[in-house]
Amino acid sequence: MSREKKIKRAVEALKLEQLAGEAYPCPRCGRMTMNTERPMLNALSRYADVYICAKCGTDEAVRDMVGNPLPFVDWGKELIVRMMEDEELKKLIAKYQQRADAAEQAYQETGARRYYTTHWKNQNTANALRIALSAKDEHETLCNMRMLLSNFATRGAAATSSFHPSDEQVKLALELAREIAEYGRRNGLIREEGYDHDRKAH
Repeated sequence: MSREKKIKRAVEALKLEQLAGEAYPCPRCGRMTMNTERPMLNALSRYADVYICAKCGTDEAVRDMVGNPLPFVDWGKELIVRMMEDEELKKLIAKYQQRADAAEQAYQETGARRYYTTHWKNQNTANALRIALSAKDEHETLCNMRMLLSNFATRGAAATSSFHPSDEQVKLALELAREIAEYGRRNGLIREEGYDHDRKAH
């Protein structure tokens, strides 16, 4: 699969998250200019099944008139980051950091301005990639939490549904409460000693 097609697929995968009201930058320009409260008020891209900001929608229309669409490889760079594995990002960070360190050493030895400029160019890139890696991890964590909360909410609704007899409701509610408590313990959200005391009491 070509890089263009891979990026287009990644772009279109954002649509469900957009419709769910997730706060994301415009996939085309990378700026925080999207209407996240009412996603369908954004512009629908002419080249991918995804919403883009109004400014990008206008730019697409103009480019379409002259037959010069923006290649997907030039869309928001955060999409490229999201497609990359953590190890790939770590290798890039190491590469740019190595370049920055080498340029700094050369600047210390020669005092040449070009090495100073090269150092900060690569250092800033390495720092930006570190931030991107951290944001990527946080995004994955939030997505997992969202799915888990959806699961808890669905089971909570079932436990309070009048379609279940009262004894079944109690059973479902207790099972859900235990799983929520276990999740809290695993993630350090509740005190370990309090959790152990409650378990021994039962």
